[in-house]
Amino acid sequence: MVAAGVSGLRQAWRAAEVYDGDEDWIEPLLTLAQEVLSLYGEQGGYLDYSALADEVRREQRRLADLEADARFVCLQVTRPRYRQLHPSRNLETIQGVGQDGAAVYVAFVGEPNRFANQRAFRGWSGMIPSSDQSGEQEGKGLHITRAGPDLVKKYAFLGAETARRWDPQIAAIYYDQMVNKGNHHTQAVCACVTHLLDRIRVVLTEDRPYELRDVDGTPVTPQQARAIIAERYTVPEAVRRRNTRRARRERRERKEERRKKSGSRPVKG
Repeated sequence: MVAAGVSGLRQAWRAAEVYDGDEDWIEPLLTLAQEVLSLYGEQGGYLDYSALADEVRREQRRLADLEADARFVCLQVTRPRYRQLHPSRNLETIQGVGQDGAAVYVAFVGEPNRFANQRAFRGWSGMIPSSDQSGEQEGKGLHITRAGPDLVKKYAFLGAETARRWDPQIAAIYYDQMVNKGNHHTQAVCACVTHLLDRIRVVLTEDRPYELRDVDGTPVTPQQARAIIAERYTVPEAVRRRNTRRARRERRERKEERRKKSGSRPVKG
């Protein structure tokens, strides 16, 4: 890691299939690696790097076995059962919902009509902000409840990350969250998740294919949708850098430092 440096790690991360736009962890992780070398030495005087490498290889073999078992269950158990329960496979017409994600939704949602409305479905998923009300005041900017099934939250987040690249309506939400509301990438994707879940409930309830539409409701092809997103809803790189957790934290720290120097009290609320 130290040899690769920030640029090497960033390049490898951007080439990874699971890249999500968040690069804030790279520099802290590199700093940690440098501290490990500083503490234990590069030649292994205090740490047996050969033994450590053997341990890592054993764990990699164990992980490979677990992945093989998981793949067997997926191909021989989960997918065939999913196709029985949802033979139309209309869920997969939603941008961001693949076969495995659809199987998760079918398994956990069960009968979609058991939810009275979209609000109830969102609440069940755990992807809505917590409530903090007192008298006539209501807390804002709270964390999501995380009350729902973990697999649903996982696939909903991954699905929303894909959907924002293909669905103009969800792309517009992501763009607004990043550009106008100043949220970082993860917050913006979480805002998209609830809208993806709305689509999932409707498709499960009505069992009909999903149709891509522009923000004004006009039906569009996948190619047109991509062109619309590229033209209207591409978040500038400068905005991404401005909205990272690190940049936001540094701005808060500078603001607090200026407040301390001026002797003013922090504003509550």
